[in-house]
Amino acid sequence: MQNSSPQISDFIDLVDYLKCYYEWRKNLNSKFSYGMWQEELGIVSRTLLRLVLNRKRRVSPKTAVVLKSNLQLSLKDSHYFDLLLSYTQAKTQTERRSIGENLLRTQRAMYQPLHLNPDVGSDDVFKPIVLALMTYKDMKFTNASLATLLELEPMRIQNILKSSLDQKIIFVDSNGVYSFPFEGFKISDALGNMNLKNFYRFWLEKAKEALDLPFESRRYRALEFALSNSEFVEVQEQIAEFATQILGRYKSTSMIGRRLYMLENVLMPISQEFSEKIVDDGEVSIS
Repeated sequence: MQNSSPQISDFIDLVDYLKCYYEWRKNLNSKFSYGMWQEELGIVSRTLLRLVLNRKRRVSPKTAVVLKSNLQLSLKDSHYFDLLLSYTQAKTQTERRSIGENLLRTQRAMYQPLHLNPDVGSDDVFKPIVLALMTYKDMKFTNASLATLLELEPMRIQNILKSSLDQKIIFVDSNGVYSFPFEGFKISDALGNMNLKNFYRFWLEKAKEALDLPFESRRYRALEFALSNSEFVEVQEQIAEFATQILGRYKSTSMIGRRLYMLENVLMPISQEFSEKIVDDGEVSIS
């Protein structure tokens, strides 16, 4: 069970945050209900919160004020709440895009992951996967439970856990339950690093094997488009922004009813650079 309340800066949708907060309160007290929450908020309507969480009613300025007070948000989180509300309820795409850019900048500034160099964070191709699982706070992660989830030999999991303990990335209690105490983690890029190369080689091979998985559990998509050098950089930036949006949209501290997925991203050239140059014989030259 998660002991601390959901962090609003993990979300890019206000309704998702409010739903997660409600689930957290419900886990702490099984008797907690929409009615009890509305009483805390001083809301007369018996259906308002349910309608808001089902996206059938907008959050009014008055409701926003009482929600922020009830959620006991810090000044920084309160500002993020306002941005999130404006973004979630934007009426036009232009307005949503403008607020969204500000929201992402704010989210990045608030997010404080544990930074790991690749020699520490990816010395085993499954280590980032183990750490990712341990960011979910509603499960007791032991050697046995991690080995079962990932279908790995317990000895391999044990080695990953031992190295993580030695590096003070994770901690273990007297019952053999492991915990990862940070918001998240980010493995630094390092050109030519063998650990990173091994990580991507391994998981790209796994991606090929996933072709044989049931269609319901995997998807593939390939796009082909021409880019200049500057456009290549722009696409990288847009992919990074997309990744932030996906992680924010589906950020959760609960693994119940979920499985861990990996989204692979490869942006690579599949042709030589093309320049059109008419030569004497009328042929097109490629350089």
